[in-house]
Amino acid sequence: MLTDITEQKQAEENIEQNAKHMKLTMQGTVSALATMAETRDPYTAGHQQRVAQLACAIARQMGAHEEEVEMLRMAAILHDIGKTYVPAEILARPGRLNDMEMGLIRVHPQVTYDIMKMIPFSGPVAEIAGQHHERMNGSGYPKGLRGEDIHPLARVLAVADVVEAMSSHRPYRPAHSLEMALKEVEDNKGVLFDADAVTVCLKLFREEGFLLASGKRSQYYYDLKLTTLSNPHALSLAARLLLDRIAALPNRVDAIGGLTSGADPLVVAVSLLAIMEGRRLPGFFVREKPKAHGTERVIEGVVEEGMNVVILDDVITQGNSVLKAIKGAEAKGARVVHVFILVDREEGGMKFVRDQGYNVEPIFTHTELVS
Repeated sequence: MLTDITEQKQAEENIEQNAKHMKLTMQGTVSALATMAETRDPYTAGHQQRVAQLACAIARQMGAHEEEVEMLRMAAILHDIGKTYVPAEILARPGRLNDMEMGLIRVHPQVTYDIMKMIPFSGPVAEIAGQHHERMNGSGYPKGLRGEDIHPLARVLAVADVVEAMSSHRPYRPAHSLEMALKEVEDNKGVLFDADAVTVCLKLFREEGFLLASGKRSQYYYDLKLTTLSNPHALSLAARLLLDRIAALPNRVDAIGGLTSGADPLVVAVSLLAIMEGRRLPGFFVREKPKAHGTERVIEGVVEEGMNVVILDDVITQGNSVLKAIKGAEAKGARVVHVFILVDREEGGMKFVRDQGYNVEPIFTHTELVS
């Protein structure tokens, strides 16, 4: 009986750990995708984050459950991912766009939906994001939905998107005042925008002193916050630096592997950035699995004989985990040509891996991260 209880408890703990890991991986995927959109459109850097902040505040005031708020947050963070379809020179061009260029811009919500529907969200996150330009009177796009045909959370997202966008700088115009942005949604309350969402939005700003975050953060993390997935801009910076360093290696690299959940989002970000630049750099993940005596590192993803791979970890402590990951890749016939570490916080572990004959390089120094 005691053995049965112990096994049941272990199974429950494993399920809980897997759920946590899946959540971290999903958050990392969302952050990585959002970063890709903002990297191509520097004038909207931080826009999606601020829209998410405002949309979630409106939804909570309207009585939404936390599960709904979380769906809205993910939809808001990714609502402009479809702009990756639009040429970068159009997104950043000063002056007015012609009809053809505006037509390309108007396609981005549908592209957003097409991208997001492939991600296994637990709810209609793709639909919410894809409808953020629909309007209550049917004058929006891409489908011209009206009224109740628009998802309630998409109506909230539409209000937040307009208020943030109008009050932020764009290449074709300076920022409008916040009051002008609020007046825009107020004047079109019940016509273009959901009346209840507008009412709550106005109350947040005019009565409760709500402030949109500036979205401006240090170029580097203040500590090791990248591993908590809390700063997509730092994730973008790390992905750019890492992809450039991989390109500079003397050997071609066929794949990149993440050793921990803290490294997974960066693996996803680098793979996506490579795709956007016409390269192919698939990711794989190294997981710790129990065995009869201790644990082993198991490769999840495509790693084949003859491939050159790099491995990414967040930090190295003693170096044993990295060495196990290297041996796991080598057991599949791959050659580990380089090991990248997010930050050089543990010199002893890096030296241990180097002493085994492997190249180890930090992406950031700890001094940079805390400066």
